Amino acid sequence: MVDLTLYPASWFILVFSLFTNAGELPACKPLQTTYVSTPCETDGSHWIIKVPKDPTLCNLTEPSFPLLVKDCGEVCPAGEALDIETHRCEKCKRGTAAPGDVYAVSSWPELPKDFFSDIISADDATKKMCSGFGWFPRKRYLLGNASALCATELTMENYNIKEGEVVFEYKFTDSMSLAYFTVRNDRCVLQDGKSHVLRRSSKHHWRTFQTKVPEGSSTLHWYLFSDYNTGYEPAISEFKLRNVTVTGRSALMECPECEAGFYAAKEGESHCSICPKNTFSKQRSWKCTACKEGEYAPPGSSKCTKMEPCKETDYIRQYAGCSEYGKTHLESFTISSTVCTPIGGVAPLPGGPEETCLPCPKGTTVANSTSCKFCPKGQFSDDSGACSRCPAGEAPIFGVKYDSWHRMPPLVSTFCPDADDECVLWQQNGSSIFTGPGLEDYASSSLQLDLSDGFLTSNAENLYSMLAYLRPLPNTVLEVDFELSCTEECSLSLKKETFLETFLIQRWTGNVSRQKFSYEISEAEGATFIWTFRRWRSNSKAESPAANGNIARIYSIAINNTRHTGALGCKKCPLGVDGLLCKPCGRGFFFALLRNPTTNATVPACAPCPNGTIVISDATAAMTVEQACKPCPAGTRPGSGSFCVTDLKPVTSKGQVYNLKNLMSEVSVQGARLFTSQGNAYIHNFKFHLNTGNIDNRVHCINDDHPNRNVTAWVCKETLIPKPHSSKENETFFRIAPISIGDTLVSAKPTSFSKDHARMINEKLKKAGWSADDSGNDIHYYFDSKTSVSGCMNGVSTIVTLRCPPTDNARLFSVEKTKSLSVEVPPLCVDGTCDGCNYHFLLLSPYACPICRPDDLVRLEGSCNGGQREVNLFAANGCRFDDDTERRIFESCPLLSTKGKVAISLVVAIVVFLILIIFYCHQRNKKLEYKYMKLVEGAESRVKGSFGSSSPGSDGGPQQQGTECGITEDEHDLEFRRGNSIKVISPGKLDINFRRSPQHQSKPGVGFGPVIFRGHVAEDSHILTLDEANATEPI
Repeated sequence: MVDLTLYPASWFILVFSLFTNAGELPACKPLQTTYVSTPCETDGSHWIIKVPKDPTLCNLTEPSFPLLVKDCGEVCPAGEALDIETHRCEKCKRGTAAPGDVYAVSSWPELPKDFFSDIISADDATKKMCSGFGWFPRKRYLLGNASALCATELTMENYNIKEGEVVFEYKFTDSMSLAYFTVRNDRCVLQDGKSHVLRRSSKHHWRTFQTKVPEGSSTLHWYLFSDYNTGYEPAISEFKLRNVTVTGRSALMECPECEAGFYAAKEGESHCSICPKNTFSKQRSWKCTACKEGEYAPPGSSKCTKMEPCKETDYIRQYAGCSEYGKTHLESFTISSTVCTPIGGVAPLPGGPEETCLPCPKGTTVANSTSCKFCPKGQFSDDSGACSRCPAGEAPIFGVKYDSWHRMPPLVSTFCPDADDECVLWQQNGSSIFTGPGLEDYASSSLQLDLSDGFLTSNAENLYSMLAYLRPLPNTVLEVDFELSCTEECSLSLKKETFLETFLIQRWTGNVSRQKFSYEISEAEGATFIWTFRRWRSNSKAESPAANGNIARIYSIAINNTRHTGALGCKKCPLGVDGLLCKPCGRGFFFALLRNPTTNATVPACAPCPNGTIVISDATAAMTVEQACKPCPAGTRPGSGSFCVTDLKPVTSKGQVYNLKNLMSEVSVQGARLFTSQGNAYIHNFKFHLNTGNIDNRVHCINDDHPNRNVTAWVCKETLIPKPHSSKENETFFRIAPISIGDTLVSAKPTSFSKDHARMINEKLKKAGWSADDSGNDIHYYFDSKTSVSGCMNGVSTIVTLRCPPTDNARLFSVEKTKSLSVEVPPLCVDGTCDGCNYHFLLLSPYACPICRPDDLVRLEGSCNGGQREVNLFAANGCRFDDDTERRIFESCPLLSTKGKVAISLVVAIVVFLILIIFYCHQRNKKLEYKYMKLVEGAESRVKGSFGSSSPGSDGGPQQQGTECGITEDEHDLEFRRGNSIKVISPGKLDINFRRSPQHQSKPGVGFGPVIFRGHVAEDSHILTLDEANATEPI
């Protein structure tokens, strides 16, 4: 029965339409009809109606009324179908098969009718770029591809009469992509409320997934999203799907017929089998029929095709295996996917004459007729193929150089990445090894060189566990001589696969003339190099036969300084042999030819590298300083081994010193929460460590899918997917897709390193959404990654910027500044990168500030106490104290400060001045008192002279008149105001006591007349007489 549901209103429309054209088409035969049903009703019943399988070929001539089936959940076991008339399960007849209550898709010649492919992109312009993406049938599987701009979705419509399960197989290996599977019910609600993350599979094995499907209508979604826009490849992220089965479906009312090219040999078959090669079958067949002579048919054919006459390009010529006598000859073979007949065409060339097999490559010897093996440890081989030891004093030159291809050399193998497809392996042809002819669309063939033992280093210890962190010997190079010819679309890619990751080295498309490609090995860890040839078509929906003109050919593969391989020859060792290697110089030394100043002879000796450089050489050949020593870039210093490591105390050209040891710990930061178009959340988590001086500091990003695929690097990224039903407070994550975004520290430069650097880094800071570094004090750590993405022409890199936070004025005079550390992703590129290739992070911390110089400090001085005072120092101007710097110091100080001395001096001067004024005033007062007394005495003398003596007993003669009334010649007049002297004191201005007449006195005494003063002049040398004194002088 066709899985089709009808609603009651559609019954009559369908029945009416079937009979309206009844007269125009022939009557349907029983095998041309099928049944359709309605959805189950609430009482568990449903309706069934007979309809033509193809209404354009026939029609029903009799009315077919709907049939009520009471048990909607009735099912039949595999190999049986429900008979409508008897309501019993009957076995399927030969040529038919029924899976039971299972819907199954195992072959994909086209997209099944219940499946739909969609492209999910941001806008219409992007959709035009995504025309080559989607889900495409590939016969045995369904291929889905996607990119960062072109996410794709596969949808399957489903109807279950009861709860069942969906089971499917898939192959998904891309570490930079995400794949989800969801089941939604008829209300578009997620089954169990969660999306399922499809974990990655291995390259050669399919993974199985199963989950529940609800009763009723549902949609199943496969969603593919690439985390990177990796450029040219038509299938960037690939997902292969096969063998989809859904249980819980309604019972089949009839057994489906086997399609043409398939058969069911007996009754009760659950599935139809495919017809083998060169057989065919029609629809509803129970056996396959062999093709006639001169015809052919690929597996699953509905008919045989006449063979075309062979062309010259339908054959390939290659050497047969070497015999035990070392002989071989050329043979012609028809390309495996090509079917032709030499009748009427080109016949295969006869076998060539017997030739001597080419010797095995250097360092190897014959193992058997088809392969070579390495010589015993430390031995080499010449053209004869015999293995020999090196002469005394010489050491083997380890490496591989494969340039003869009669036998497969050691460590080389060929395989097809899609093991389920017909495989066309690489084939040897004496002078080359090639592939391409007979390869079908979207098929690929790989050649692998396994050097998982790693490469030789100059490190004396040479521990295997350390190889991932050491450099190989200088000039360790992989060189490949190849050519590529593409008549249609094809490519040859070279990938390097290590224990933790696989990344693309180079990819070539189109016609590439014969050339040599070199790749320098930068890590001593083991690696596998894989060359993969692939065909595809731009029109992914089109089919094309195998194109025999597409071919990739490799003539030679050479790589030196390999571990545990044969030797290419021998070399002399200047300092002697240590085991199988030349004796090396000590750490930090290299071998050089030095001139003896005494004898003027040149002698071999170990010389040290200059300060600030590292040794990249070994003691196998004399080298100059320039050849053997490599200067460490800015911000780094020589470390152990052959690496420059982080300088924890860098000094800038401006003389600023940093101490960054407190920032040398593992740091992690999450990007913004992102969502796919289906609403599935994911977060990118970044980890980094800036101290490259210890290899144990490398951070680890986890892959919960494959724990052995975890990533270790200085900077790495992992994708976090929230686990279903975890709360936001205690959210847990599923970690997948770890990649390295920083394997090597390139340099660490301050912004002020140069004008060009300041301009470049400030542009990056502003583009990311941060402010430019106008002070020039930021330090920028530059990391390169060996992760290769074809969309990033210059590779993947990371910048970590250390920035001193702005000075907090409120905390300037506190005891300490805050010691917090914060990491930011670019504000304008919340996923850590603005272009998918270059990552940038900003670390803010006071420990990123330069150490304060004396001029940068703020001093707060205390009072002087006993000749000592306390001084508190505070950092300002964007700097900080070093860890061992005293922030509180004591200084000697004088008892009196300069201000105190000045104050005391002023006080003493004022006191002295006041004393002098007092003394002066005192002296002036004494002079005034003396003058006054003189005046009084002079006045008394004149009074006595005028009135005579009143004493009894006088002689009655006239008294001597006072002849002095004033100041002697050596005395000075009293001046009350400058420039003016009191000339006369008139009687009216005298005190009342002086104006009294003698007769008015109560007691007899002497009365004073007016006292006359004159200004002091030169004529005052004589004594005033009374008459002169009584004479008034005008004022």
